[in-house]
Amino acid sequence: MCIEMLKIGMQTDLPEMIAKMLEYVESDINNTLEKIVKVLPEIAYMFVGVVLIFFVCAVLVPCISLYMGDWLFDAYADEL
Repeated sequence: MCIEMLKIGMQTDLPEMIAKMLEYVESDINNTLEKIVKVLPEIAYMFVGVVLIFFVCAVLVPCISLYMGDWLFDAYADEL
């Protein structure tokens, strides 16, 4: 689209066409940044949630399992 605008600008008033193209590109960049800023908190919350789930699975489950007396290798010892 920018190339087409420049082709038309070459045939007419080049500085005016470049200024309009600059306005269009700036508005496009601003719209894209606004969309990213809206989605960024949701991504951060998902990351924190994944970290918390990993923490619960990796740390708390073995601790609770040990506290309850049901350790990982008890089933193996019963077979012997």
